[in-house]
Amino acid sequence: MNSVPDIVKIKSEELQRSWKPSKHDVELVLEIIKHKGKMVLDSEQFMLIKTTILPLPDVVSLSNLLELAKSSMIRIQAAYNEKTNECYDNQEFWKSSELLHEVRSSLSYYDSSPERSEMIKNIEQYEKDYKTIEIFSEVSTELLNIGDNNEFPGMQGENIKSVNTLLSYLVDMAEDDRDLCYKISQLTEFLKVATKKLEQWVEPYFSKRSEQMTEGADILELLCRLLYIVTMFEENIQRIRDVKCIETITPYLNSDDNGIRLLSLAVLSNIANESEIQTLKSNDGIIRYLVWAVSMAFKTECEDWDIWSLTELAKIVKQVARNDSNKRLLVQHGAVPLLVGIAEQGDTDDQYEAVCGLSNLLLDKQNKYQMIEMKDWHIIETLERMAKSPEEAVKNISKEALCTLHDNQTQLPEFLQEITTEESNCKQSISDEESPPEGIKMLSWNIDGLSRDSIKDRTSAVISIINRERPDVVFLQEVIVDTLEMLSRKCLDYTFIESGVECYFTVIMVKQNVVQVTDSKIIPFTSSKQGRTLQRVECTIKGLPCLLMTSHLESMKTNSDERKHQMKRALHHVVNASRDRTVLFGGDFNVKDREIREIKGLPKGVLDIWIETGRNKETQFTWDTSINTNMKWAENQDFKPKIRFDRIYMRHPKTEPVISPVSFQLIGKEKIPTCGLFPSDHWGLLVQFDIHINTTKP
Repeated sequence: MNSVPDIVKIKSEELQRSWKPSKHDVELVLEIIKHKGKMVLDSEQFMLIKTTILPLPDVVSLSNLLELAKSSMIRIQAAYNEKTNECYDNQEFWKSSELLHEVRSSLSYYDSSPERSEMIKNIEQYEKDYKTIEIFSEVSTELLNIGDNNEFPGMQGENIKSVNTLLSYLVDMAEDDRDLCYKISQLTEFLKVATKKLEQWVEPYFSKRSEQMTEGADILELLCRLLYIVTMFEENIQRIRDVKCIETITPYLNSDDNGIRLLSLAVLSNIANESEIQTLKSNDGIIRYLVWAVSMAFKTECEDWDIWSLTELAKIVKQVARNDSNKRLLVQHGAVPLLVGIAEQGDTDDQYEAVCGLSNLLLDKQNKYQMIEMKDWHIIETLERMAKSPEEAVKNISKEALCTLHDNQTQLPEFLQEITTEESNCKQSISDEESPPEGIKMLSWNIDGLSRDSIKDRTSAVISIINRERPDVVFLQEVIVDTLEMLSRKCLDYTFIESGVECYFTVIMVKQNVVQVTDSKIIPFTSSKQGRTLQRVECTIKGLPCLLMTSHLESMKTNSDERKHQMKRALHHVVNASRDRTVLFGGDFNVKDREIREIKGLPKGVLDIWIETGRNKETQFTWDTSINTNMKWAENQDFKPKIRFDRIYMRHPKTEPVISPVSFQLIGKEKIPTCGLFPSDHWGLLVQFDIHINTTKP
């Protein structure tokens, strides 16, 4: 048996110097050990155990932790509601807050298990019941607002520990639950104050003139970490941009603390649009450290390194590689072999981010030549393997990267050339045609993949129309795996980006050599009962920065409220997209004009293309059962509904309109001779835009 001093050995060297366990403490620890986790500990007993080196799961049960979390939340809320003293002067409040933070952070010692997952869910439910996040953010705001005139504003010694406790809890909760993360992003006053403090701290932080710098830097790192977690989710980004986060965070890229540098880079990578990324100064030091951090994470066999997962780091590399000047620095410091290794050995998320990073690096010609010449990097072989991945997203981005490499190769890999004679002839006939007129052509179409009636014939008809019209951008809804396979084999000039491959989904197709994709995201509508999402693709079309968005909103009359909620969220993304981009948003929205009025109409600046092109009655109804007979109705039903379910909206960039709609057509209105059906129960929407480039020199 271990000696008593070994059993009660203290973790912290500082505690070892200032505190020695009493005889009572030693006896209590021995009693707790004897019960092997079956003894229910109160808060003081738990905090005692936390100071020792004892493995926590051996002596404290998860159910005990849950009870401690709940009781501390209740006491925190009670202390907050009393208001007899301000919270930051209330000892019961701080004692309970510290306990809650220790309980929450203790979960990292427990192996992943159904019980642990259930406990996290329970804590999250308690959080909603007792409003701990709102309370902690309000108290943090008050504390950060104290002492603006100090050398290190808001960071008096007595406040540092308190703020550290509150922010640590917020970080832990944000990491575990997307909904709670979203809640934090809505705490506008807290975010404003936090951002203001980061701005105020720049000068004292870099001048090293504050005695509280070391402790205060911990607060700074927690704030950066919180901003990073919140900005990982697209729906939170605009609120963070609204508090001027880019201007505030940028100076910290020059910190001599690599953790803060990397966190700052991660935040900026998440929220900066393409033009803002380009204006950030190239930073050799932070690029070198980023590549080193990736190598460290990779060496730990794809486990978390420090606070970073391999997927997170690969995503940062991908985002940083959007900056032209950083592309060569990343290659110079060894990013390519690491990204290849991640693609070969990582999970699906790792592979996708790694191949996206490689694809971005290949856009620089010097990089491309070097990546081809360096045979030891095995980039071509890796991309060939990834292009055969069962995961559609990985497969498509790998094919795109291979096509970029093809500019310098005699031929593509053989498997990419394994097409039927029909497909080869199709490709040749397309390439032989004259280039399309100057402008942008766009198609949006629900192709009715849910109906199995003559699915191959109908999909073949869709493919023929796409290859005939040659739109630069295609939005498809109700795509299924079978139809996607047919499309990808026969629409050879296009890159495919899917929202998923389960059941039915949306797809954005963009013409290669015309559209350059820089980023894509899928935003789930979490309250949807039908698995609906919003799909976003950032790109340039003929040199014009654009944001492409498509969605298939909730269907059925009974789901009107959910559909309106989804439409409002989608329009929020349209309105709040980067102001340097033209936004094109089209799809099967399942909406009626009445529902648009009920959400107070389209926001200012959002245009309805059908209206902008003259409200032609002949092109009004996109789902018209009086003409389209694919839908079967009762023989005695005289009423045949016709509705404008499908729509295309646009928003101009801030400067001036660079494209304008000049024509709006409905396509797919001819029956297929072999089966007697139309290609879909919806008509397709084909729009032609003119491009206006101001070439007049001032």
